[in-house]
Amino acid sequence: DVNTLNVKYNVTALHMCAMANKAEICNVLLSYHINVNIRDNRGNTALMYATRYNHIDIVKLLYNRVDNIKICNNLGESIYDIAYENHNDDIIQYFNHEGFYYDINNNVYTIPHKFVKNF
Repeated sequence: DVNTLNVKYNVTALHMCAMANKAEICNVLLSYHINVNIRDNRGNTALMYATRYNHIDIVKLLYNRVDNIKICNNLGESIYDIAYENHNDDIIQYFNHEGFYYDINNNVYTIPHKFVKNF
């Protein structure tokens, strides 16, 4: 089962590939319909790890596959917060290009129309 959690780290193979920047393996896992929304014990998704480590190719693979781009981890961080805190400007530009904006000063999101149905 591709969605099996690693007992030691409580992550899926997709989480590990997102951290290690293994886009080809991510593609294989996606072809087997791995659940991109699984969260680890810290509330992080694979997309959050790809964002944190500035792996733009994996961010692009996962971004349109998640159910809720506004989801936050256990620290209250969204993918946009993570990109902003880590100065991952390419990822922030990608999010903006996809229509996902976040006004950090006012804590206001602008959500792409394709995701509005989830809120």
